[in-house]
This record gives sequence, C-alpha cells and structure tokens, in this order.
Amino acid sequence: MDEDSTELSISIVFYPRCSRLQFLAVPLQFKDEFLENTYMQTKKGQLLSTLRRGFTTGIITTVIKEIFDFQEVAEDFSYCCDTKEVCSCSYMSLKLMFPLLLVLGRFSPWERLRFALLEKTVLALSCLAYFIILLRHRPTFAAMLSREPMELWPYLLRDQNQEFNGEFTNDASVVITIAVFAILPIRASRSFSMVLLLPVISAGLKATTGSSLQVAMKFMFVMCQAFVGFLGCAASETYQRRQHVHLKQVAADLAQERVLRCAAEFAFEVQKDPESKEKQIGDKPESTVDSKVMFHLSHVDSSGHIVCQKLASMAELGKMEYWLVESRHLDIFPQHVLGSGAFGTVVIGQLHSTPVAVKLCHEPNRFVSDLSSLSNELQVLRHVRHPNVVSFLGACIDAEAKEIALIEELVSGVDLLRYMESQQSPSARWQLMLGTCRALQYLHE
Repeated sequence: MDEDSTELSISIVFYPRCSRLQFLAVPLQFKDEFLENTYMQTKKGQLLSTLRRGFTTGIITTVIKEIFDFQEVAEDFSYCCDTKEVCSCSYMSLKLMFPLLLVLGRFSPWERLRFALLEKTVLALSCLAYFIILLRHRPTFAAMLSREPMELWPYLLRDQNQEFNGEFTNDASVVITIAVFAILPIRASRSFSMVLLLPVISAGLKATTGSSLQVAMKFMFVMCQAFVGFLGCAASETYQRRQHVHLKQVAADLAQERVLRCAAEFAFEVQKDPESKEKQIGDKPESTVDSKVMFHLSHVDSSGHIVCQKLASMAELGKMEYWLVESRHLDIFPQHVLGSGAFGTVVIGQLHSTPVAVKLCHEPNRFVSDLSSLSNELQVLRHVRHPNVVSFLGACIDAEAKEIALIEELVSGVDLLRYMESQQSPSARWQLMLGTCRALQYLHE
C-alpha cells in the first residue's frame, strides 16, 4: 500500500477494508466528524446546483421533443377524448407525468431537506423517472395490459408500433445510469442501491414482451452498466474526499502559520518594555496625548475644517507608524458585503492584489457617529498584536473626502453560528471559547 493510500485509510473509512480488494473500496465517511459535516455541506450545495440545472435542461428538452412530435401528441389527445378508452387515457396520463415531474422538481424547495434525505429523494425520483421512460414505450405499455398496440392506437401505422427492438430501453438505461453515477453528486454508499434497482426495473418490463433468456440478458446488461458506473462514482468520491482533506489541511497550516506569526509579534511587543503596559498596546510616550485628542471625534462638527485637520494628522501619524495605505494600492468592492454593524459595513477589497476585508462608514457624509467609531477602532487596532485577533493591515485615509477605510485580514470559513451548529465535539467548542476569552482579556488589559 503506497503512502497516499495509507494517508487516506487514516482519515477515511472504506468498505471493504481488505487491501486485496482495494479497487472495489467504497468510501463511507471521514473518521473526523467535523470533516464529514463540512464535506456533506459541500456536496449538498453541489447537488442543489446540479438539480436546478438538470430539471431546467429536462424541461427544455421535453418541450422541444413534444414540439417535434406535435402531430402524434395531438392524435393521442384527440383519440383519448373521443373514445375515452381507459387504457389510452392511462397512457396519455403517463406521458404527461414525466414533464409534470420535471416542473415539480424544478420548483421544489430542495434546500430545506437534510443532505441524507435529499439523496434518498433524488434516487427515488430517478427510479420513478426510469420506470416512466421505459413504460412510455407503446409495445411495453400494451404488453403490460395484455393488449396489442394496434388495439389501443389503431390510428397509428403498423410500422410505427414495431419499434421494440431494445434500442429504446438501452438508451434510457444508459442515460439514467450516467445521470445517477456520473452527473449527480451523490455519495457512492447511497447510490449502491441503484445497482440492483435499475436492473430489476428493466428486467421486469422486459418480461412483458421477451422470453426468459432475454429477461436474464437484460438484467445482466443493465447490472453491468450500473456496476461500472458505481465503481466510477466510488473512485470519483475518493478523489474528492482526498482533495477535501488536502484543502482543509492547507487551511489549517495557513491558520497555524498566522497564529505563530501573531504570537511572535505579540511576544516581540511585550519584550520591548515588560514593565510598561502602555507601550504594549498604547501610543508612543511622546505622542500619547496628541494621538488621544487626534482620534477623539465624537463632539466634532462634520461640516467644519476640524475633521479634515484631524484626519490629515491621522494620516501623518500613519506614515510615521507605517500603517497608512495609499488609495492607489487598495481596491474596494462595495457590492460584496461581508457584514454590517451599527457604525460600519465590511466589504471585500484587494490590497496589492490580495483579498482583504475593508470596513467603511455606512454613509460617507454622516461622520459624527460613524467616523468617531472608526477612529476609536483605528486608535486601538494599530497597536494590537494577538494570535486570536484578526490582523490589522492598515488604514486608508482621505482627509479631503473625510473618509476612513480600515483594512484587516480576510478570514475564510463558515460563520460562527453555522460552525457551532455543525460542530458536535465539546473540545472544539471549548477551544473556540478559550480563544475568544484570550482575545477579550488582551484587549481589556
């Protein structure tokens, strides 16, 4: 067993576990519960997107097909209305069931279902669609009712009813097999049931018109198709799980590197003067009083020149302390909002072509409250260095336009609520609360 296989066996549960049957190994789940939850959330998003595109494509394809077969559809509908024969009406209802199924599927609230239930529902609908497609074949439908096709549809030419040569059902089985095992992002452990269901449905319908040998051959043919598709699905899922583990490991390494960097910066700040707490998180001694007055804007009239003067002084201080960012180096995308609070809005930006988080005022002209809040935050963040606090990268100040933009590290991942809902491990919750408390303690000191 090579190194990659050993690494996979450590993080993923396979069945069977025998190394000799490795080519048949099916990934069941991650051993780590958090990894499994995040993987299922990713798969659910992919499945929802695939369903929307698939149902839309199916509706368009069905409409185009019915337009080309308009004459046949019109004759079926007219004959059904004239004779009101039960079998003909049943077949007409069967033909209408498939497009109705596509429309209902397109506008159903699939996102409300849990991923496991969503997979089972999609597989059940796939079996139903497979059954409907095969049963729409006129000779098969007539044989199930022990009738001849010309008895049910005498207005059709005889050569149109001698089309049961196996090509129709073969094509349908291939399409459904490709959809279930190659297109739909369903876990291999769930799609295994289709390896038995699809052959049973095909063989059951074949039994209405074929001999026992033909039924057995049909069963084996569809089963081989489904089994090969299942092996491909298992191999694809193994690769996706490998990539998922790799991406999570890269993210963890980057987060650990950031923590170590912040810890080193924090230790360096503390070692400057261990006896002076003011120098750890405050201003330099010679500019402490001036900077406090400079950043205090809560009682300043936003229409006067005092705001511009104080913003210009902040910019000069930023140049001295090396946190001022020139506007030409910063690109802001207001349409990509990350969050909004009482005093500002956080959007995505780019600093030297690197994604960052940028905090802006709600309204540039409403400066009495918003600018005061941002200036107070800037006064504190410019000297904050702690592993559990988002890194402050700088600020962009435009004194003439009276605007401030705080630039901070862009942290990727789920929000806190979704993380707490998906995380069942008590140790992970404890580590999260511990890190938050450490950051709050540092800021309050």
